[in-house]
Amino acid sequence: MKKFIPDQSKIKDDINKLREINLRLWDIEDGKRAAEKLEKFNISVEHIDLRTISPINYELIFKSIRKTGKLVVCDQGTKSSGFASEVITRILENEFNSLHSKPIRITLPDTPTPTSRALSNYYYPQPEHIIFQISKMFNFPYKDPSATINSDDFLDVPDQSFKGPF
Repeated sequence: MKKFIPDQSKIKDDINKLREINLRLWDIEDGKRAAEKLEKFNISVEHIDLRTISPINYELIFKSIRKTGKLVVCDQGTKSSGFASEVITRILENEFNSLHSKPIRITLPDTPTPTSRALSNYYYPQPEHIIFQISKMFNFPYKDPSATINSDDFLDVPDQSFKGPF
């Protein structure tokens, strides 16, 4: 059976019209804040909050990928050998043809966790980092947040909405 391959220029036009994205989160609050800000750019975020990573409902993720065609995975683990890598690998193995652009992984860098405030401000991704990466996917201007980080600010603190045990 032959597979129809449409005109590549029409595919690009269709992708630019589709302003919906699938966001997989292991860091819930930052993703929610990023999704709220992305609405200002007319980008709809299908946000799936993964409560557990074992077991994980991959069928739910696959269904969403078939709908949006785009994927951003946010994880508070490292880039190499992390949860985000596993999710993206499963998507590529099972739903590669459903993707309209390469997946984006937003994680901690592959370096030891810093212990000083000045270094930690550059280590942890913020909602603006999520928006910046998505802006590249949708080709709209957004300033790189890394350029505006002040090493004297307190970024490595729990959000006010956090009601955790510490």
